Amino acid sequence: MNTPKSNLVERLRNTAYAHKKMIVGFDGFVDEIIHAVDKRMDSEHFTRIETMLQFAKRIERAAGLSTNIELIPVQEKIGGNGPIMCNALSQHDSDMVYIGALGQPQIHPRSEENTSELQSPNTI
Repeated sequence: MNTPKSNLVERLRNTAYAHKKMIVGFDGFVDEIIHAVDKRMDSEHFTRIETMLQFAKRIERAAGLSTNIELIPVQEKIGGNGPIMCNALSQHDSDMVYIGALGQPQIHPRSEENTSELQSPNTI
């Protein structure tokens, strides 16, 4: 079937990426993956809250009371469509300019790992 989508797919398959000029960007952030502590055994060992439902029930039980839910950072990674797309496209031979949130006043270290291939990263 000859549709606009199938025509685009065919054109992209036959397009050489070398030296294509691209501007990508605007949304971007650093994702921080965390674990919420259910029960702490000691300074290094804990069980975590496994699901959003368990987390919601924990908050519900604390309604009207004082509570504490410890959050443990596990991983930082790039987030947002712009940075993720730049990261994927950087695997091809192209001249790419990214405009977006990379950190202020300096580029965030996590974002910096993914900007080395860019011609001109611009943080806003």
